[in-house]
Amino acid sequence: MSVLYNVPYRLFSQDVHSASASPERYLGANEEGELTDVNWGPDVLRKSTLNLLEAARLIILGLWTVDPVFSLGIRDKLAEFTNELGALDADGAGDTSA
Repeated sequence: MSVLYNVPYRLFSQDVHSASASPERYLGANEEGELTDVNWGPDVLRKSTLNLLEAARLIILGLWTVDPVFSLGIRDKLAEFTNELGALDADGAGDTSA
């Protein structure tokens, strides 16, 4: 359970568990420090590949858990998706340094 907390929970709840610098993402100011705008929506210019990969990882994990309970018969597909996700990780798709 600690892996689920350390990666996706922290990634997707940064704004809920904010730090002192969090408002800087949402408030724009001029050179005099006066508030110039409020950015209330998501930052679509920020790379969101890591977020999408983690969302996919959580969905796959949830389906692995649900499959045996409801006899969905999707183990082969889940294994395929897990391998594809691993290949994306290996290719550096989650790299946010650029």
